[in-house]
This record gives sequence, structure tokens and C-alpha cells, in this order.
Amino acid sequence: MNNWRSYRVQGMIALQVIFMVFLLGCGDAGNRNGAIRGTVFSNKSGGALTKAPESGVTVVAQAEDPPIIRTSVTDASGQYVISGLPIGTYKMGYQKDGFVPITVKEGASNVQSALGQTTVELYVESGSTITSPDMTLTERPAEGDGTVIINLIDELSGEKVNGATIVLGTASTTNGSNGQYVLTVSVVADPNGGSTPQPLSLSVTADGYQASGATTVLALAGQTVEKTIIMQPITGFVQGRISFSKFSELYDLTQVSLSIDGLQLGDGSAGGSQNPDASGFFSLAVPVRTDSNNRSYNLRVSGVGFSDEVVNNILAPVAGAVRVEVPPLIPETVTILGTVLNPYTQVNAVVDKVGLEGGITGGAPTCIQGGEQTAGTFSIDGVPTNTKEPLTVVVKTYTHDENCQITIASATSTPFTAVNNGSGVYRVAFAE
Repeated sequence: MNNWRSYRVQGMIALQVIFMVFLLGCGDAGNRNGAIRGTVFSNKSGGALTKAPESGVTVVAQAEDPPIIRTSVTDASGQYVISGLPIGTYKMGYQKDGFVPITVKEGASNVQSALGQTTVELYVESGSTITSPDMTLTERPAEGDGTVIINLIDELSGEKVNGATIVLGTASTTNGSNGQYVLTVSVVADPNGGSTPQPLSLSVTADGYQASGATTVLALAGQTVEKTIIMQPITGFVQGRISFSKFSELYDLTQVSLSIDGLQLGDGSAGGSQNPDASGFFSLAVPVRTDSNNRSYNLRVSGVGFSDEVVNNILAPVAGAVRVEVPPLIPETVTILGTVLNPYTQVNAVVDKVGLEGGITGGAPTCIQGGEQTAGTFSIDGVPTNTKEPLTVVVKTYTHDENCQITIASATSTPFTAVNNGSGVYRVAFAE
């Protein structure tokens, strides 16, 4: 009887052992729990390209079917182990105060993980320990007050813009000096958990300028951030007409250069340097005059072949256009010299197209014996330089027949464009 009871107790114990083994996972087709291990770093040791192990990071492994959540905390070496994980796919989350979290929810973080995804997924096999890729947490920016300096520059003149109203987030100021405005702003973290602070909207208005377009400034707590805004002025026009005091037909008015001193432009859309049309008319866009900026301009007319002309102190328009009278341009001139064979000195040398003429000296008309020739020289003053088309000099020459009778003919110089070489003299030639 006692032996039977002993066998019965031993059998019950064996059944209990088998049942416990089944509960521990040895009965479900031999599946055993696994684990996930890994290391978490942070970038706070010196920037995005450096990292250091981060302790105290809460690491979460979450499975959806069946619902399972396991957690761990990194040690001083940034390492963690999450054990007791049944077979399946786990989404991983990493969080610590002061850092941008990498969450288990799709799209919950705007920071890419080490796997290039917004969520990290790992598959745990039976009885295995999965090593997760190293994860790096990005430090969140500090919150508090920051300083922002806004510099305003005129797009056309490059001058500093004063008298503007600056609104940055909830801060504003009109107190600018030398185009510089200083504001103290509140810096708050990105509500979406980003690695940069929430940007502040910026608007700038100033008398005589277009309002600035929509823009933002990224302020930093405890730091000074500087931003330059290029202001586009409201423009009017300076208009007039260019002419020459003489020889207008010899010059291309479209090659005359117009500029407004101090305006750094050139496409004709607003001030700067441009050319008149073929009739000499010009229209230069310039910043308008305002109560706070009583602008005036100096108009400069320049080019090759005439003396520069400057019209000073042109009062800027309030709107529309102002008319300016530009004195006629005075062409630069030189004296031309030349030598001609057998000149007929009773008729002057003449420059075509302009009607200028000058006398010829030497080379008296005598009967040529044995092919001998005489030579004379001419000088013509006030000949314009740098003409759009070449000029020529026409002279009369003579020949003798066998009875020493004079025959008069015309000779034309080689075409030339006179230039001012500093001596005031330009020499022309005849083909021999």
C-alpha cells in the first residue's frame, strides 16, 4: 500500500514537471523566447558627426499580435537588453528627456532612424538574441530667450534702411540704427518633436519699400542670430532726352551710357546704367522720395567720342516720373593731318559727311617733267572722333599732258575713324 502511494506521488510530480516545461515554452513546437540588445548614442558630444554612449535612455520593444510591450534602460555604456520576447516583429522606441524621440508610431517623429526609417522594426527568432543597429539620439534645442539682429539693405542703392517696423514672432521693434534692428524673442521647441526650435515668422515694412515676403528666422536660446533682408524700394522714373551739340548723325545714341550715381543696377528695370533709344529718349527707374528719405540723384552721361556730362541734384519723384534736361553732348575732336601728291592747292581738302575743310600747302602745280611729282600737306581742325561710320578726306589733284596742260581730278583718302590719342592730332593716308 505504501509503495503504491509512493508511485502515485512520483507520477504526479512528473506530470507537474511536464506541465511547467510546457508553460515555459518548450511545448509550443519547441519555440523559445528571444531577446534584443543594442547600444544607444547621442550627438551632444560635439555635433552631428560625433557621438557618445548615452545612459538612461528608455528603450521600448512593442509587438502588435499578440500585444506585447517590453522595456529596458541603457547603462553607462549606452547598452541595453530586452529579454523574454516571443517570436515576432517588434517596433522599437527610444526616448530620453532633452532628446528627440524615435518612437514606435509611424510618422510620430520627424527624425530618421539609423535604419533610414521613421520607425525601427526588428524580428526576433526562437531562442535568439537580436543585435539592433546602433541608434543615435539628437539633442533637442534649449528653450528660453534669444537675440535676433535684423539688417535691412536697399536693393538698388545698398544703403541701410532705417525707420522700418520689424515683427518677429510676438516681438516687434521700430528702433533701428544704421539699418540694424535688435529683438529679444522667446525660443520654444518644435511641437512636433523636431531637432530645431520652432521657426519665427518675420515681417518687415518701411516707408518707400515693398513689404518683405513671407520668411522665417530660426532663433536659438541664449544665442544671437543675425539675418540680412534686402528691401526692394518703390520706384519712380527719371526721364529725358540725349542729343549732341553737332554731328548727331555720326553717333549711335543707343551706345550712350546713362547711370545714376550710387545705384548698382544695369538691366534697365530699375535705375543703374542703361542706354537711350535711337531717338535719345531715356527712362531710369529710381527709388522714390519719402518723408523719411528726401532722395536726390546725380545723372551721369558717358561714352566714347564725347565729353561726360553730369546733371546734379535731381530731386527724386514721389511717384510717377520727373523730367530732367540734359545739356547737348559735346563730341571730342582732333586735327587731322595728311600728305597728298600733286595737290591742286586752289581747292581745300574736305572731310566728307561733316563738311569740314582745310587748306593745302606746298605742291604748286608745275609741269611735271620726267614723271616727277610734287607733294603738299593739309590740316583740318575739329574732326569728330569715334564716329559710327568711317570718314574720308577728298582733295583735288592735277596732272599735265604732254603740252603741260593741267587736268584736275579727285583723290580720296583711305577710310578712317579718328581717335584721340592724347596729342590732339590724327594722321590720315592716301593710297599711293
